[in-house]
Amino acid sequence: MKITVDISDDYIDDETIEEGLRDIIISKVTHALSNNISEKCINSINKKVKETVIESVFQNSNNVINSILNDSKFDITIDNEELKGITAEKAVHLLFVKQLERNYFSNFITLQADKISKELKERYDSKFAMLIVENLNKNNMLAEGVEKLILKGDS
Repeated sequence: MKITVDISDDYIDDETIEEGLRDIIISKVTHALSNNISEKCINSINKKVKETVIESVFQNSNNVINSILNDSKFDITIDNEELKGITAEKAVHLLFVKQLERNYFSNFITLQADKISKELKERYDSKFAMLIVENLNKNNMLAEGVEKLILKGDS
């Protein structure tokens, strides 16, 4: 391997070196500051544009949805009842009310049926127990007076 170094005859003094270093340092610091400021500006602009676009899309979509809900007319059928020229808002309201009514009455009927069946079962159990005690007494399988004690406690 052969290395060749070309040295010029020019003499460089300390003052020239200091000026050269100072120019290089100023250039590097200026370049770094410029890049930093440029990056921050680009990020700030991108963030602001993104926020503006999102807000605009949100507002436009809300306007479209409101327009559909308030201005558009539909023909729908709710519980075999045809409704013509009804707004979406009114249709949703009617469906909600119908569903609430349906659930309320269905739940009410179910609760009442459960309550009545429980009461009838208790009566049946009581009647069945009373018949057993009476039959045991008829067949003289109970001691004297036990039937009256059992039936009094049952009432």
